[in-house]
Amino acid sequence: MNQKNLAIRVLHIDTGQGWRGGQQQAFYLHSMLSEKQIKSIMICQPDSEMAKRCKTESLPYIAVKMRNELDLLAVLKIIKLVRKEQINIIHCHCAHSLSLGIICKTFLRKIILIASRRVDFAIKQNIPSKFKYNTKLVDKIVCISQNIHDIMIASGIDKNKLIVIHSGVDTDRYKDLSDAHTPPELAEYIPTKKIVGTIAALTGHKDYPTLLRAIRLIAEERDDFVFVALGDGKDRDKILALRDELGLIGKIIFTGYRRNVKDYLAHFDYFVLASKKEGLGTSVLDAMSANVPIIACASGGIPEMIKHEINGLLAEKLNPEDLAQKIIYALDHPEQMKVFAEKSLPVLDSFSRENTVNKNLELYRKLLFKRENGEMTE
Repeated sequence: MNQKNLAIRVLHIDTGQGWRGGQQQAFYLHSMLSEKQIKSIMICQPDSEMAKRCKTESLPYIAVKMRNELDLLAVLKIIKLVRKEQINIIHCHCAHSLSLGIICKTFLRKIILIASRRVDFAIKQNIPSKFKYNTKLVDKIVCISQNIHDIMIASGIDKNKLIVIHSGVDTDRYKDLSDAHTPPELAEYIPTKKIVGTIAALTGHKDYPTLLRAIRLIAEERDDFVFVALGDGKDRDKILALRDELGLIGKIIFTGYRRNVKDYLAHFDYFVLASKKEGLGTSVLDAMSANVPIIACASGGIPEMIKHEINGLLAEKLNPEDLAQKIIYALDHPEQMKVFAEKSLPVLDSFSRENTVNKNLELYRKLLFKRENGEMTE
């Protein structure tokens, strides 16, 4: 049987309540598979952002309360759905969903189980974590960057279980910024100051402390910029306290979570990402698609998108001094930074959501073909 003739019936599982990069990637995959008339169903938390967006876009979804990664009631509901809809692939989009998927597969041995790995943390060296990622019940682990792939191998995961499929973005989403509005909190700074922005959750691996210390160093030398941070998260109070401690009130604006990202990107002169760990960093790709010059720390999968002094600037991670120097260079060399931004546009072709979806689809077909031909053990 030809791979393309195989009927794909995929069930996605995402246990997240909010909306971050992983949810966006799962949503892109689900929606574009549905557009291709491929059976695709999303399992998500009730009242989650995923549920709300699937409902808004009329995409197939089932809300299941998943209390933890060993929730047997949720497992029973998922198994019932798999049998009813004749699902042949379960794609787990986070660590907790993978645990649920593994339990499901102990009862559904012919199902193909795929996991997406989006974080560049080493696998914990305890028995449950080792089992989760090494068990033969998991057919393939999709690493969203080569860096994650290498970390998984270093953690003792079988390289034959791994495949690299980069995350992708809607490369046309921010191409036309002509209809963007000016966010009220930026109005007083335009056009007298340069707007330097970031889009990053207020969590530890995004390393706001390094960013804030870099801003303080820059502020000691000049007053021609203001920094804007879009995002929210569990470390918000600690980060705001550090801002106050460093005397940066008025130098950095924390907007909280925003859905109107386009309005901000339209006014960013530069985009900065200070992460000390980063699976890939799709916010960098969004900024690239809006033709905003990039300064980022060379962590995780970021160097797979940005090449230093070719299509952006890379700073050493955890180094406020180096990051400050790179931002100062950008502020002093706007024309050169525009050249870098232009050179980023061709890079986007490799990171389009279409490319990501097609590669996942190719993986589905390959695994189904092997299953149909008895090349995979149960």
